[in-house]
Formats: sequence, C-alpha cells, structure tokens
Amino acid sequence: MADELEVLDAGIDTGDSGGGDVTEETIPQDIESGDSADTGGDTGDTQDQPDGAAPADKRYGPKEVKADVARLKEIDPNLAKRFERAYWKVAGVDKLGTTAELTALKEAVELHGGVEGLTSMAEEVQAGRALEQGFEKGDPKVIDGWANDYPDGFKKLIIPAFDRLERLDPQFHEQAASTVSTKFLEKYGVFDAVGQLGAALRDGKTEDAARLYNELVSKVFQPMRSLATKAASDPLASDREQLDAKREELSKQEKSMFYGSVRSEVNQQVSRAMNAELAKILRGRKLDAEMGNRVRSEITSEIKGLLTAQADYAKRYETVMSSGDRDKAIKFVVDNASRNMSKAVQTVLKYRNLLNGNNGTGKAAAKPAPKGGSPAVIAGRPAISDVDFGKTDKATFLGSRQHGTAWLKSGKQAKW
Repeated sequence: MADELEVLDAGIDTGDSGGGDVTEETIPQDIESGDSADTGGDTGDTQDQPDGAAPADKRYGPKEVKADVARLKEIDPNLAKRFERAYWKVAGVDKLGTTAELTALKEAVELHGGVEGLTSMAEEVQAGRALEQGFEKGDPKVIDGWANDYPDGFKKLIIPAFDRLERLDPQFHEQAASTVSTKFLEKYGVFDAVGQLGAALRDGKTEDAARLYNELVSKVFQPMRSLATKAASDPLASDREQLDAKREELSKQEKSMFYGSVRSEVNQQVSRAMNAELAKILRGRKLDAEMGNRVRSEITSEIKGLLTAQADYAKRYETVMSSGDRDKAIKFVVDNASRNMSKAVQTVLKYRNLLNGNNGTGKAAAKPAPKGGSPAVIAGRPAISDVDFGKTDKATFLGSRQHGTAWLKSGKQAKW
C-alpha cells in the first residue's frame, strides 16, 4: 500500500483548475463522479442496499410484471416484449449478486488476463499439484522432468540437497553416500585394485604393492579430491553476485519509471474529477489558491484512507501494478478513486465548514465583538496554521473534529 500512496497524489493544483479556482471541466466517462456513480443517485440499481436485501418494492414480482406486459401489449406489443425481456434480464443479474460484487468479480477476472488468463492459471495450478504429489510420493519421473527442463538448476542443487539430507536423516544420508561411492569406486576399478594390493602385500611383492598404491592415489584419489573441491566451490560466484545486483537495480529503475508514468496520468484524471465534483458541490463559489490546494490535498488523503479500509484493495492493487500494464493500472486506480470521490469531497468540505457558503478561506466571517471588549468569536474550525498553540492545547484541538474551541494567532477565538 505504500506504493499506492505514491501513485495517487492528486492533492495539489496541477494547473487544470486555473490557479486555485475550482472550475467545471469535461470529465471522461470512466471517471465521472456524481449521481451516476456510487453516490446514491436514482439509477434503479440495488447496489446501495445491503447484501441479500430484497428490492425496495417487494410487491412487484412476476404477477405484477405479467399484468404490466398485458397492458403494454394493448399499446405497443414490441414495447411489451422489450419490457418483459429487460425485467427478466435484470432479475437474472440480481440473482448473481449486487452490482458492486459483479463489478469486483469482473475487475478480478480482467486483472488476471480474462477467461484465457484464468484458464492458464488453472492449468499451472494443476501442474503444480501434480508436481507436489510427485515429490510427496518420491516419483523418479519428477527428477527426470526437472533435469530435462532445467538442467543447470538441477546440477546446482544436487550437492546442497545432499548436504540437507545429512541434516534431515544422517543414517539415510550414510546409506545414500555409500551407494554413490560404491558406484564410483566400481567404475574406476578401485575395489579390484585394492584386492591386488592386498595380494601383493601378502606375497611380499613390495614393488608391485607400491606401484598399485601410487596408481590408486594418482589416478583415483587425488583427482577425486580435486573434483570434490571444485564442485563445492563456484568460480563464477562473484560474477553472478554482480549480475544479480545489476538485475535488481534495473528492476528497481523500471519499477520507478512505471510507477512515475502511471502516477502522472492518474493525477491528471483524478484532479479533473476532483475539480468537477468540487465545482458541482460549491455551485460556482471559488476557493483561493492556498485553500484550494489544501482542500485537494485533504481530499486525496481521504480517498487513500477509504481505499486502505477496503479489505481486498491492497491485493488487487499489487496484482495490477505487478502486471506492468500501464493502461490497466491507470484505469484501476482512477476508477477506485472516482468511486470514493463524492464521499471524500463531502467529508473534507464539511470538515472545512465550506458547505454553508463560506468564501474559501476556511473560516466564516467574524461576528461583531461582544460588549465588554472581549475578543471576537470566529465560527468554523480553523486551519492548523492559524491556531496559536501557545494558548491552545494541540492534542485537544486535533481531537476535536465536530465541536471545539481554539485561540487564533490573530488573537480571536474560533468555535465550531
């Protein structure tokens, strides 16, 4: 989720809004906010109802549909057919789940390459299970397939596997080592040579015994030790480490470039959607540059919080970003941000006391000073930068969202 916070960073004026003023703009259809989004508009959908809830009008069912179709046939038979078809189509969709559930399902399928991608994943899972079963049963065919498909990897893991066997089961490791050693010694005639050496010693043929011994050492045991040392060491280990380090650095650079490219387009689209939503709610009122940027930044933070609260968003985000598909990544982040745009804007504007006609400074006009010379009282929660924390407890101020008081640097007191 830390990467997601970097990608979604539309909380500053990018120039689209005309120097801080919130202006109405044309919003692409896929990121449009408003009544057609998940904001409670009357779309005839059931997505705002609790999961499993019945339609608002429980009385309307097949019997009522049949009656309506009969009346429509008297007016327009074709219209009656279209109405009946539409009703049963919607009813069939409703049985599959809510709009939100179906959208999430479609999104998940698309993230994994559509139906073809899911089919490929299923085949890989099946192959993986077969491999696991082969390992569990100790099927030699697993080794054959491994050696044929990945010969270099197979060779590299033989010695570490043998060492691991010694820690896992010392007794079986001894048996396995004996089997391998016996095959090796038989291949090079060591057992026969040792027999000849023993016979020469028994017969007192010291010259023959010395010759046989020297041949065993020079032709078998010394090369055997040399090969064992060579197999245990990797002369290219340093080069491999450097290559791995370079690959990792290149991977980080590619990831950074990809995230930067996605971030740039996401911020433009989300900023446009944000400005449009602000313009709709503020109804033509303007925010000064400082307050406009502050509000946008807080809206972005609110959207991030809403996305983070979604249980499956982080996993879906990681999947789409790791795919490397720029267009898919942009659409995913923008769509999810836009679904939460209206709620985030409403929350921030309410917190800033900007829903009641304030002039964009974040504070309402000062009331006349009461009699007795006491300082004027300002309505509305002030910005943090305006608060005098020498007179106001900071912890109390930050914890007072709905109601509270604070002394301002101007000497006035704010109440909300």
